Amino acid sequence: MPHAAVAALIVTLDSMPPSLNNLYATIVVKGKQRRVLSGAARAWKDAATTIIRNAGRLQGFDLAPKQPFAIEVVYQAPNVMMWDLDGKSKLLVDALADAFGIDDRYLMELCQHKQRGPVCVEIHVRML
Repeated sequence: MPHAAVAALIVTLDSMPPSLNNLYATIVVKGKQRRVLSGAARAWKDAATTIIRNAGRLQGFDLAPKQPFAIEVVYQAPNVMMWDLDGKSKLLVDALADAFGIDDRYLMELCQHKQRGPVCVEIHVRML
């Protein structure tokens, strides 16, 4: 008998997503400029995607392709006043979407907090 799906997922990452200013790089392809994820952003996203996907499997959590969901995120760092809260979410949401093969347009709620402490990002995902 298959296990029932878990309605919530909790994941902790031990690094911060790059800031919005460091997400993109400009490259030239056939004489035209294009914006692409920077190498640091791509590396962070790939690592976060793997961690989130594995945590989902271990916790029995999955999101269906058109399942509305909500995310609560706590960004923790010693220097929380040095960066904008809203600039961290783009890459984090994209990593979550890639981890479950979903479209992030079904993200219905995003609640974010910053607090002082050792660097980590705690993500709570729940189905709506």
